[in-house]
Amino acid sequence: MRHNQQVADNIRQIKEQVEASKSQDDLVKVIEDVAQHPGPLDYNDNASYALAGLLFSTLVYAFYSQLFSPLYYSLSTEVIDNFFRFIIINSSVWVPGLISLYTVLWLDNNGKKYYLDQYIEQPLLRFAAAAIVPTLLLYPIQLWHGLYWGLLDTIGELIGLGYEAPIGGYGITTGIVLFFLWRYLRARSNWRKPVSNRIFLLDTLFNNGIDDISSQCADRYGQLYSRYADFKRGNDTRELLSLYQGHYKGDVHNFDFQIYHFHYVVKTTRTTTDSDGNTRTTTTRTSYYRHGLVLPFPFAQNLTLSNDGGVNGNGVKYQTASTVFNKIFKVRAGSEMDAARFLSPAVIEKLSTLKEQVRRPVVEFSYDKQLCLSFADDDLITLKRQHSLENPSAFAEEISSHADLKKLDGLLDLIHELMRLSDNNFADNTTHTFNSQPVASVAEQTSD
Repeated sequence: MRHNQQVADNIRQIKEQVEASKSQDDLVKVIEDVAQHPGPLDYNDNASYALAGLLFSTLVYAFYSQLFSPLYYSLSTEVIDNFFRFIIINSSVWVPGLISLYTVLWLDNNGKKYYLDQYIEQPLLRFAAAAIVPTLLLYPIQLWHGLYWGLLDTIGELIGLGYEAPIGGYGITTGIVLFFLWRYLRARSNWRKPVSNRIFLLDTLFNNGIDDISSQCADRYGQLYSRYADFKRGNDTRELLSLYQGHYKGDVHNFDFQIYHFHYVVKTTRTTTDSDGNTRTTTTRTSYYRHGLVLPFPFAQNLTLSNDGGVNGNGVKYQTASTVFNKIFKVRAGSEMDAARFLSPAVIEKLSTLKEQVRRPVVEFSYDKQLCLSFADDDLITLKRQHSLENPSAFAEEISSHADLKKLDGLLDLIHELMRLSDNNFADNTTHTFNSQPVASVAEQTSD
């Protein structure tokens, strides 16, 4: 038990070091510390695996004896049958203790405060108390046993498993428990993977001068929703999953930009009627994702160019003289003058190449001259890593090289070219910021 607590503490410290990193060198130092870590970094879950094996064997017994009872009773011995029946029939005794034990283990490993740790200092005694006390308290209460087996009987009857519905219900419930136990053990044994992903992401951000400002997602979504139709998709959940910011320096224009990952859900309800006149209503929720860039664009407003049927925009329809462009984008504008002023032949030619870079693009210019370029399922930030903390030396070498975000760079170059083509002043090194104020860095936001 102490071993697993130490592992949990060590992993927690490593994660804190990752989040505290401010540069690529800091991340390399974290990886080197993992390689040379003096303490244990792998859980000892032998007891949990043994429990999983026992539960799985009772699960096999429950279904095999129910679904193939004649074959089972012709092949099994009385000893085997009595053994598994004893475990299952007494599950109302040991299940509460098992649930209590794993709850306390989870609280202990995650540094959470709970009742027992205030009175029992030794971890082993705490775990023993967590397993034994609920068992002793519930064992003499017949109401508990009745409720427990009544629930399993109901589950078995609903599924229609044989003549011993409670055992079938036990099998179904055990299968669900095993699924979550497997996920729990898998996450503990593979903890290096998500930590490696986080290190690799932070390294990519450091390499490209981008800050993670995902803590602002909730507030920023409201601002984007008020400006752009792309954020009004779906009829259920809508949320920003991540948000990043950076600064682009071009030959003519410099500008702040933000990168987002948007998730929305489409909920559909269907009602069917069977031959007996009984109606049944089913609700389906389907998730969709969009990525995009948001930035100041002082040369256009009240304009939507859509290559996606989910967004059409508001205002008057507008068509250009280019049949190729008109097949790619449906244009809506506050006025024909708004569209004509921006959509010069050079701009049309440049925008016609956008569909080659991203899927189902939508280009929206808001009333306050900010641009949102959105598209489907193209992550601008995440790159595929080759190594992980499983091989620290190779992983440290991998992140020491520069990670280029080619798709992001290509889109930013295109936007800069649109600015250059739209700017009649030809002013050098013009800087564009959100709301006429530079976007604060992560450090400045924290200090505030």
